[in-house]
Amino acid sequence: PFLQDGIPFDGKRIFDSDSINQLDFLPKSIVITGSGIIAVEYAKIFRNLGVDVTMVIRDKVPRNALMKIGLDKDVAATLVADMVRSGIKIERNAQVGKFIVDEKNPRVPMTIELLAKGGGPRGQAGALTEIKASAYLAAVGRKPNTSKLNLAAAGIDVDRY
Repeated sequence: PFLQDGIPFDGKRIFDSDSINQLDFLPKSIVITGSGIIAVEYAKIFRNLGVDVTMVIRDKVPRNALMKIGLDKDVAATLVADMVRSGIKIERNAQVGKFIVDEKNPRVPMTIELLAKGGGPRGQAGALTEIKASAYLAAVGRKPNTSKLNLAAAGIDVDRY
């Protein structure tokens, strides 16, 4: 998984898309950062288990975020409508900032500060500035594992993605 800087992954309450599989409790609430297939899958799974789910996405329009990963616009719109109908909340034009976790009492929900896309304060009306949650999942993509494939010899240009 791609691990964003500034997120204190601990494998206990703050997870990446691999370590979430080691979760040993059903959280009452979860915040999921990401708008790709993995984020959507986990959002639907947790919601179907009765967990209060909030997705945090950087794009202003969730459908557009899904189209960036290759979904047809009508399929993306239908998927977003289904998530909203199922009770998944979506915080748009946002990213996570600071995590406040009570290390002594894991039953106390952590507080996750939300910032506007780019890192500034969220100024739009009705925008949350913090969320309380039992767990957090960063499902923001995967790092390529191609360093030993000698792709340059095959004439393939690669970047960090």
